[in-house]
Amino acid sequence: MLNTLINKIAFTFAPAQTRWNALETGQRRLLVIGTLLLALGFLVAFVWLPAVRARDMLNSRIPQLEAQLALMRSQAAEVTALGKSPISPVAPRRVADVTALQSVFGPDAQIAAAQNGFRIVIPAVSYASWWDKTGDAASQYALTLNKATLTRLDRPVKSEAIIAVDMQLAGVGTAAPTPSAAPAPQGK
Repeated sequence: MLNTLINKIAFTFAPAQTRWNALETGQRRLLVIGTLLLALGFLVAFVWLPAVRARDMLNSRIPQLEAQLALMRSQAAEVTALGKSPISPVAPRRVADVTALQSVFGPDAQIAAAQNGFRIVIPAVSYASWWDKTGDAASQYALTLNKATLTRLDRPVKSEAIIAVDMQLAGVGTAAPTPSAAPAPQGK
């Protein structure tokens, strides 16, 4: 099999070999020199010049990279210093009560103080609106969502899911409100 391949290659290049043998020594030498110069030109154009350009580009980036490294080192020192400093409290949060939560969740929400926080029932609200209001209440009054029951209602508005919510919010690190507070009146 290898012999047949070699024979095919020899047969393919037989006319070129005949031409080469027909050339005089000076012509052969000139053809070899021309081929070498052409190969050298390709080597310079496609290997050496791109390598030189890449080296010059990288050398020009070194000062910029050194400046970025110095900045990162100074920021690392600042982060280390911040890590060693005591944690300062965030802005003081207000104490939650039924009236304050009613202003966050709106007049449709039924809010009652419970033994371990607040129970909030909203008959119909979009999911995104409920989530935003819960986040607002949690950040303003240091509350966490203890328990939530969401029921999807078959009333889509502008392709938003409408849900009914029954949830419980509890205080974070504070005493739970007493259930003596009267629930807010229901509104529309």
